[in-house]
Amino acid sequence: MFEQCKTVMASVGVDKVIQFVSDSGPDAAKCRRMLMNEYPHIIGAPCVAHSLDLLIEDILKVPFFDSVDKRAVGVVNYTRNHDILRSALLDCQGRTLLHPVATRFAASVTMIERLYDSRQSLLTIYNGDVGDTFRGHLQKREHRESFDEIRATVNSTDFWRDLRYVLRVVLPIWHILRIADGHRSYEMNAHIYFSLHELDMYYVTDEDIREEHRSELQRLMMARWSFLESPAHDVGFLLNPLHFALKPWSNDTVMQGFNLLNERWGNSDVLSEFEYYCSGAWRTDMASDRTINEYLEKIKTPMGLYQFLESKLSANNQASSNPNPNQPSSSQSTNSPSSSQSTNSSQSSNSSQSTNSPSSSQSTSFNLTDTTPAAAHSGLVHTHTLRGFWRLFGAKIPNIQALAIKTYSQPVSQSPVEQLFSTYDYLMGSKRNKLAFETQEKLLFIKSNYKVCNKRV
Repeated sequence: MFEQCKTVMASVGVDKVIQFVSDSGPDAAKCRRMLMNEYPHIIGAPCVAHSLDLLIEDILKVPFFDSVDKRAVGVVNYTRNHDILRSALLDCQGRTLLHPVATRFAASVTMIERLYDSRQSLLTIYNGDVGDTFRGHLQKREHRESFDEIRATVNSTDFWRDLRYVLRVVLPIWHILRIADGHRSYEMNAHIYFSLHELDMYYVTDEDIREEHRSELQRLMMARWSFLESPAHDVGFLLNPLHFALKPWSNDTVMQGFNLLNERWGNSDVLSEFEYYCSGAWRTDMASDRTINEYLEKIKTPMGLYQFLESKLSANNQASSNPNPNQPSSSQSTNSPSSSQSTNSSQSSNSSQSTNSPSSSQSTSFNLTDTTPAAAHSGLVHTHTLRGFWRLFGAKIPNIQALAIKTYSQPVSQSPVEQLFSTYDYLMGSKRNKLAFETQEKLLFIKSNYKVCNKRV
């Protein structure tokens, strides 16, 4: 892999390559280290989307979450594998359940989300005429016992409450992963560090996280964070004007990342400008506070984790306190986001996220795809960006300006490469396996770039 990377880099120009992003495999990690040793100007970074997907898998291996996930898979598979039940669900709500796909990031989360969102329809089907008729057609006793087991799971209040709890634990990770994944992620080096810090604080302070899981979630979170941390994430946080009030230069870890990245991408003049940057005088020397604040308010940033959870969960209080929709609910406030959670959000989110805070009554379901943060969809066309900010207001510190623009221009994920693998599987099937390598390469180039051109149009 190392030799192949060197060959490709030589073909495009080694001086034009400044970062190598790869998955978490041992071969890829070793290749990153070898490239950094071979070329002093290159940094290696793990794929954020892949690392967060592994974090979700780690959490779902914890015995409690594993048992809930297996019960959810049982309901999904049973419903999808029987045409009568699947057709009834499709007629009832216009969509069926999702099956977890191994090649997609966080497939288990989207499966559980769709299952939880379909709870009312499933209760109606399994307890109504469709379920009774279906059971009556089952001839073997073991088949009727299997149906009774699934129906008991669907009717279990504890099952839906546990599903909701699992979603509360893994949805914040899914939220960060979704923004970092795909072609539409932009300037994510500015937000990864702060988002992971916010995720860590969420597991520490949120009152709905059960005490028996809190330490294990923190341990898994910190293990993955230490693995995927990159100097580009540290510098992205350090030079983000939206987080200037947090004084990130007082963080030793951030400064270590800054010094490492400056050795590879910057120069000695960056350090001479750094004290001036920390003072904040460069902002007022370039423009008025009002002009700068107006620009920062227009920058599209990813929705904060607490705002995201509030939009997901606070509109579902009735379902939370009473997971079985067939029973009346006496209260709608028992599981709303806690006051300590919202307080922590106001302390850590700053104005960068308050501008995108959604209404708590925005949504009545866990439909993830419908509430994707606007930044994930508008980043490529939006004119107010962090790179634009530094181009407009960073002339007083040109070396830090150049470092910031270079940092915010780098990707954080190798998802486009993963998509190429899927495209290649489509081109080279069992009935089409004798194409010449040159023909395969041309077909892959045409199909992949055709998609990109259509997105731009």
